[in-house]
Amino acid sequence: MYFWTTANYFEPCYSRDRIVQAKLIMILTIIDDAYGTLEELQSFTDALERWDTHATGDLPDYMKTLYSVILNLFGELNNYVSEEGRSYSVSITRDKLKEYVRACLVEAKWLNEGFVPSFNQRLSNAIITAGPAFILAASFLGMGARNCRDQRI
Repeated sequence: MYFWTTANYFEPCYSRDRIVQAKLIMILTIIDDAYGTLEELQSFTDALERWDTHATGDLPDYMKTLYSVILNLFGELNNYVSEEGRSYSVSITRDKLKEYVRACLVEAKWLNEGFVPSFNQRLSNAIITAGPAFILAASFLGMGARNCRDQRI
């Protein structure tokens, strides 16, 4: 993931931004590969919707760990970009993560119910679960006020 992020930020001064984006993409990958019952996935989605540290009550232990990692990472990101007055970028990325998780839950429900969606239903959901909106929002987190030409390498 880290090497993939170099396509977005190849300048040496963006090394921290590459790490941040790699972490966010790894979170997306872990969520995509998450295994659980429909009830557990619904609880995880509900917890993310609330975005509250106390929302872990109904989550199994492995999801509690993932949930706390997500909250900690986004807290770290908020501290990082608030120095530049760009906390809104974390909020947008968080909203895209919630949208992604909701779309993954839709796919889990389809699977659980044995429902075969129409092409248009599948396409409209797959546009979200492919992750481009989240990855784009994550990319903009690192595009701050810094200018690499102003820094000595």
